[in-house]
Amino acid sequence: MIHFFDLPREVRGLIYEQYVSIPGGYVLGDFEHNTLKGADGTPIDLSLMRTCKAIAREMEGVALASNTLNFSTFYSEDHRTAAGRFDMMLKEFHSLMGFFFEGVEHSSFIVPDDVWAEIRRAYPLFGPYIDVIKSKPSIINLGPEGCCGETPSVFRSFIQFAMQTITSHEDLFDPKLFARFGNEFCKRDSFESGVNFKVDPWVVPTSRSVEDMCVRAHVLDRVDVDWQANYKTEPNPGLMKHRYSAAAVAIRFFKSLAISTRSNIRHLVLHEDRKAVGFAECHGLGLIPFCQENSRLRVHRRVSMWQTVFQTITAQRFCYPLAIHVARRSLYANVISYPMAIWIVEALELERAGMPLGSFRLIFEGDRSCTEIFQGVVQRDAAWQRALDLCVERGHLPPVSWEMRRWDSRARFLEPVDGGNSWSCGQETRNVYLFEAFPQAIDDIRAKNSIISCNFDLGMAWDADQVVLSNKGWTSNEWSKAWFDRDQLWYEPSLPSPSWTELLCDNSLDTRLPWTRDDHPDWWDNRPEWMIESSV
Repeated sequence: MIHFFDLPREVRGLIYEQYVSIPGGYVLGDFEHNTLKGADGTPIDLSLMRTCKAIAREMEGVALASNTLNFSTFYSEDHRTAAGRFDMMLKEFHSLMGFFFEGVEHSSFIVPDDVWAEIRRAYPLFGPYIDVIKSKPSIINLGPEGCCGETPSVFRSFIQFAMQTITSHEDLFDPKLFARFGNEFCKRDSFESGVNFKVDPWVVPTSRSVEDMCVRAHVLDRVDVDWQANYKTEPNPGLMKHRYSAAAVAIRFFKSLAISTRSNIRHLVLHEDRKAVGFAECHGLGLIPFCQENSRLRVHRRVSMWQTVFQTITAQRFCYPLAIHVARRSLYANVISYPMAIWIVEALELERAGMPLGSFRLIFEGDRSCTEIFQGVVQRDAAWQRALDLCVERGHLPPVSWEMRRWDSRARFLEPVDGGNSWSCGQETRNVYLFEAFPQAIDDIRAKNSIISCNFDLGMAWDADQVVLSNKGWTSNEWSKAWFDRDQLWYEPSLPSPSWTELLCDNSLDTRLPWTRDDHPDWWDNRPEWMIESSV
């Protein structure tokens, strides 16, 4: 009789793979204990490994290598508050650091040129922004509220590095002036220790650790005020379902494994099927160390267009989950390209940050309506941005300063007037510009020359040169105003998917949603100005 070990090693290997393979691979089984189960709901059976030591040695790592690991966004009532306060803490902290930095050159002391030079060497991309900081009293929408047209996560890192560098050279400043600068914003100990606060936005914290972070970041009072206000506002933001991203859940799982164990993993699929906390679009950065240590690991991050991308509110004034009571209950075309561009530029940043070539892909998942959106909105906006640049290059329009070109009109509904030193509300904004890398990124996606792809048809391409010819003779203001003129202003998911309003309501535990203007006429009559525009 043939013994099992009489079979060739390659044959035994195939038997092991067949034994452990589960259709669909593995999914997270128990969040609290960080354990896996089969995608079909069955437990992972490794009993064959326990038959003898020889088989155990040969089967080591086979299960993880033979099955795709799948993670999705995670929500539970037990973690909802911690996730929400963590998200609020991050936004408050980075906003605070941004305004610290913006006020540096207009405070009670001047930063030495040597210190500025050190910051420039570390982040040469933002050298022009430093020049603006030094020369302008206010740069609303360029810096803290925007990101200078660059990747948001990189801008946040730059701001914190700049503040850390400045405070590390305290000996170069007059002690009284330095203390006065810190006191202009907060207490002295808050200023010095706050700039050195560090936390990865993809961590999954406990409730206790979130409160500790708020204290260390010196934003506890701000978070408490905002959080309490959430429960006093209608509709009630305090009832939002705050989720952790699939990437954050996967990183948490990977960290729980020994290097020798996780090095067996070959395929990781992240299903970003809901919007999540902590600047979720940048969470791919947290996967870089695992891809560096395991050259065979392949990560596919699959992002829902309707339930994740379009609901991303990083650096936007439009907070759709809290604005679902507007008259028009469809997705507004003028707020589509910006969140998609954020996901694109964050994915493209991974290679520069150290992600090995071929290790990561971002896949946008959408329905038939996403083809119309990608062609009629996203590609159109990329072509318009490039066309405006071509108009400047060809002399059709006057040159635009660095800061005005990268000024982000989406962060606040304001624009500079009177030579750029005053600000007012207005429609003549720089909406045509999204991100510096946006037009080329769209071209690369179309050419299939990118780590980013879509599971829906991309439609017809736009020609920037044709846009230039069609609009030749326009002024800059005419370009900006015409950006709002579209063939279609409102979009809905394709049937049988739920409506846009239903998708938004799914983010809340408030069973009274969706609201209508008749439910709360007093609130409707006093609603914010931007809602008036989006409900026309």
